[in-house]
Amino acid sequence: MKVPLKFEPHNLYRTGVCGEDWPLGYISRADVPGRPIFALHDVLDEQSKDELTELALCFTAAPELLEALSSLLAVAEMTTFSDQYPAECEAARAAIAKATGTQIEGRAA
Repeated sequence: MKVPLKFEPHNLYRTGVCGEDWPLGYISRADVPGRPIFALHDVLDEQSKDELTELALCFTAAPELLEALSSLLAVAEMTTFSDQYPAECEAARAAIAKATGTQIEGRAA
């Protein structure tokens, strides 16, 4: 698996304390908390704190989800599951291609 990530919310989000534009929180390495990789601001769109938090949590789960989906797809392709559920397996392949920046034959990623 790639680097495990963690969402660390910032308690002063949208407070304007000291005139600062405080971020929603930070995405940090799970093994090195408190050292942000990304600061999460809502600079382009007005979304609620809950919506932004939900997106941040999805983002931090992405490496584990990609690994799990890849493993499940590999198991499905070794069994008859991929024949029984071709649309679901194709959706999994497309999601993996999107996450890895690769292409599926005949389709852009």
